[in-house]
Amino acid sequence: MPHSVALNLHYTWRSHKQLKAVILAGGRGKRMRPVTDYVPKPLVPVCNVPILEWQIRHLARFGIRDVIVCTGYKAGMIRDRIGAKSYGARVEVSAEEAPLGTGGAIRRAAGHIGRDDSFVVMNGDVITDIDIGALTKVRNSVAAIPLRTNYGVMRLGDGGDAGDGDGDGGGGNTGGAGPGHDPYTIARFDEKRDMLGLWMNAGLYHLGREVLAELPEVGDIEKTLFPKYAESGRLRAVVFGESATVGDMPVMWQSVDSIKDLEACESMLRERGLGTGAAGPG
Repeated sequence: MPHSVALNLHYTWRSHKQLKAVILAGGRGKRMRPVTDYVPKPLVPVCNVPILEWQIRHLARFGIRDVIVCTGYKAGMIRDRIGAKSYGARVEVSAEEAPLGTGGAIRRAAGHIGRDDSFVVMNGDVITDIDIGALTKVRNSVAAIPLRTNYGVMRLGDGGDAGDGDGDGGGGNTGGAGPGHDPYTIARFDEKRDMLGLWMNAGLYHLGREVLAELPEVGDIEKTLFPKYAESGRLRAVVFGESATVGDMPVMWQSVDSIKDLEACESMLRERGLGTGAAGPG
C-alpha cells in the first residue's frame, strides 16, 4: 500500500469518476476568540498548517482535487490564501454575504458542483483520516464514529447499605452516601471514553445531487434535510468504529471548536508523527 508522509495514510483510491468536495467554512468561530477576531477559523494553524490545508490534503488522497470552499466570515482572507497557495487541487470559493447555515451554503454552491451525480461534504473544522473512499460507496450517507465524552464515566454495580442505620435500603437513590442514600459499588471507571453503542456525526457526507433541490435557502442540513431523509429511510451511516484503523493506529478525528480542541488536535497529530506540517499532498 502507498505511504504518505504528510498524513501517514495507507489508502489506495480507485474510482471511475472524479468527485468534488464542498468544505463548509463559513462559521464565525466565536468559541476560538480572540484568535478568530483576526483570522477565520479555517486558516487557524494546527501544527503550523491551517485547518483548511489539512482538509484539502486529505481529500486529495482520495482523488478529490476539485474543492469548493463555502465561506462567510472573513471570506476575503480565505480567498487570498487559496490564491497564494498551491494545494495540488483546484479550489474555488462560494462566498455568502449573510449566514445561510450548512444547508443554505451547500445549496448556494450548486453552481460549482455542476451536473455531478454526487459529491462529498466536509465540515470546515474537522481534521481526520477517515476513509473517504469507503464513505463514497454509499449514496446519501453520513460518516459515523463512536460518541465521545470529555468526562470520566462510571458504571455502577449494586447499591448497598450506607452502614449508619439511616439508609432507606431502597437501593434506588442516586445521590451520595448519607441519610436516605445508599452507596453504590463502582464496577468500572473510565476516563474520557467512547460511549459504546452511541454514534456521532463525524461531519463528513456523501450526497447525491438530488438533495440540492430539497435543501433550504437558509438553514442547517442537520436540522432540515437529514431528519426528513432519516424518517423516510433515505439516509445511511457508514460506521468507523473502534476496529477501524489507519495502519496500526485508530481512526483519527477531531473537531476544532475551541482552543482546548486545538491543543488536543495538535497532540493527536504529534502522536502520529504528523506535527511538523512539512509535507504537502501525496
